[in-house]
Amino acid sequence: NKPAVRRVAAMIERHGMAPVLHAPHVINLMDRARREMHIAVAEASIEFCRITGCASMVMHSGKVQMQEWVVQKEALLIEERDLLRRLGDLADAAQVNLAVENMIAAPANAMAGMLPYGADPRALAAQLAAVDHPRVGACLDFGHAFLSAPTLGFDFIDAIEALSPHVWHLHLH
Repeated sequence: NKPAVRRVAAMIERHGMAPVLHAPHVINLMDRARREMHIAVAEASIEFCRITGCASMVMHSGKVQMQEWVVQKEALLIEERDLLRRLGDLADAAQVNLAVENMIAAPANAMAGMLPYGADPRALAAQLAAVDHPRVGACLDFGHAFLSAPTLGFDFIDAIEALSPHVWHLHLH
């Protein structure tokens, strides 16, 4: 809805804000069944950033059913890397930084059989290192990492240290 986005951009400019967009939570680059929809939403979010002057956009790392992860882990990570590079190129043209947020190992995900690999900041750090795109970095959510550490069995401080070279956006709660 470009007319509405332009009205938002005008308000941002009028008030001198420096906004950051948290893209819709629904974006999941590992969802093969609806991948084109997820890409379209991510691309539209980058376009929103371009029009409104958001210098940074936060999005979530992918997640899949545990059974699919066990069998397809490497392929899923490669596919997500390729898509993050593609989005990174689009973000570069829009002068936007993408910040992939570490997720949370929530009981609801576990009960649904979903694995958000990015709930472990070390895994997200490895993925972002492999992406190796100047416009694709991390959003470190301290609360997510703190709550995920005992569930997944990683050291909170060590995990934050592993992700820190990629971080350019923080969520503190």
